[in-house]
Amino acid sequence: EAMEEGKRLFHKKDAKGAAAKLRQAHRLYLEDRDQVNANICKSLLRAVSDVTGEDGNEASTNMADESLRNNPRFRQMSEIYLKESAAKTKAKEGRYEDAKKLLTEVMEMAAHLDPVDHGLLAKVNAQFGIISAVQGDHAEAVTRLNASLFHYHTIIDDSPTYVKEYLEVVRTFGDFYVKMGSYTDAVDKYTLLEEKSIKFGKLDMTWEAISSKADCFTNLRLHQEALKHHYRAAKAVGPDRIPSKFAESKCKIGQLMQTQGAHDEALVHYQEALAISRKYESLPLQIKSLTHVGDVQRIKKEYPLAHAHLMLAEDVFKRQPVPALEAQLTSALGRYYLEVDNLKEAEEYLIKARALSKTSDINTYRATLCDLASVHLKLHNPRRSLELLSEAEQITEHLQDEVGLLKVYALLAATHKELDDVPTAERYLSKVESIREPRRQQK
Repeated sequence: EAMEEGKRLFHKKDAKGAAAKLRQAHRLYLEDRDQVNANICKSLLRAVSDVTGEDGNEASTNMADESLRNNPRFRQMSEIYLKESAAKTKAKEGRYEDAKKLLTEVMEMAAHLDPVDHGLLAKVNAQFGIISAVQGDHAEAVTRLNASLFHYHTIIDDSPTYVKEYLEVVRTFGDFYVKMGSYTDAVDKYTLLEEKSIKFGKLDMTWEAISSKADCFTNLRLHQEALKHHYRAAKAVGPDRIPSKFAESKCKIGQLMQTQGAHDEALVHYQEALAISRKYESLPLQIKSLTHVGDVQRIKKEYPLAHAHLMLAEDVFKRQPVPALEAQLTSALGRYYLEVDNLKEAEEYLIKARALSKTSDINTYRATLCDLASVHLKLHNPRRSLELLSEAEQITEHLQDEVGLLKVYALLAATHKELDDVPTAERYLSKVESIREPRRQQK
């Protein structure tokens, strides 16, 4: 920041201010053993000195022109930083091709710098890769992000100031693979992120790496591996070091246990997360934990307890709305009302949950489709139920979720039976058994 401020003041012809900021930046880079940026600061200070004298008290009216003439390195770096800044602006405006054109020019200019500025090349390649990912050019995104990591790995051990942005790029690379559905590749990147985060003492990023890796194992249906890593994530931060992350891990452990039918064990973890959220007065965590506790109590047929926790979650949400949690909470309330046969309330909540989750949470969305189908089945409207289940079946088969398919196929069998289509009902019951039998044998 001090170096950027020094460059800004230099362009404004405030030589004294520029020199002070650049000396500050130079000292900080030396303290951090960042020789690359320290050398850039020395080059910039030399440019200031060339046109102002050693004390830097007077700035020539032609300071910028003289400095550019006397210091080619500074002229090159100025042009490069201006183009990089313009590229960021274009990208924020959604003008991706213009941004990529500018970044290409920056990389061509940077290729002629002596010595090579690996920090600059790492940053620019990362920006290019992220834009390519947004545009759907996955091959180019992978190429550019790998190039970025190559340049970071060249300097990272000697330039601690790059650690934060380097770790962000590694995480972005992992997140990119997750969006592509390439969970094994994502695990590789999150493993790298964990190793480097531990090395550089970044506890919050260590948790992010382990937790993200666990989520990948969940998507790969490796539930025991996922559970092991969520426990590791919780242990890494503990209940006192980063309580919010610890509670998040507890919720994820509970969710995995809940999907495996271990409801009592899941409840223990949810309640632990709830206790932490109350201790540290984290309302978003309270909403999430209360929702999970209420949902498990519903499954356990503890309806008064389920209702109390879900109502409390809704009250907390009204005090501090958290849009990311609204679909899950609304869906849980809909399921509760469905189970206690309050079909009017159930339908209202589930229709809202479906709208909220359609583009943001595929798992909540398909679960809501099934619950709405159950409402219509109880209302003796099997044709509407069938419409909803057809979409749920398509989504769940695409996700290859056996637990989800059990529910969808069972509902489809009941719906076709209501329609007096016995052969189709029997076909879906057969599908249910084809999933259940191997699971019984595994147990």
